[in-house]
Amino acid sequence: MLDGGEFKAFLYIHSYNADTLSKASNYSAQVKPTIEEQMLNEDIPIKQKEKILKKLEKLNIYEDRLKKAAKKHITIDLNDGVLENYKKIQNGNELFPKLK
Repeated sequence: MLDGGEFKAFLYIHSYNADTLSKASNYSAQVKPTIEEQMLNEDIPIKQKEKILKKLEKLNIYEDRLKKAAKKHITIDLNDGVLENYKKIQNGNELFPKLK
């Protein structure tokens, strides 16, 4: 599961390919305008706007990580197993929640 706060996406490892992160990046970009519109609403209290701003900042950071990973066109091998592929896709970026 990709988890960028306001943007979450469930990925099936069997349908993952080198373009999957790029597609996810495009979807996360579609979420951003909705959050930005909330900031323009004058009826929202300042504290709530501060929360929205934090969400937007978190999404921007996550989107940058996702774009960097997408540019690498990372491929996986299902025979390596979930944990190894998880590490390969993460590649130092915090794209997924930690496995327990």
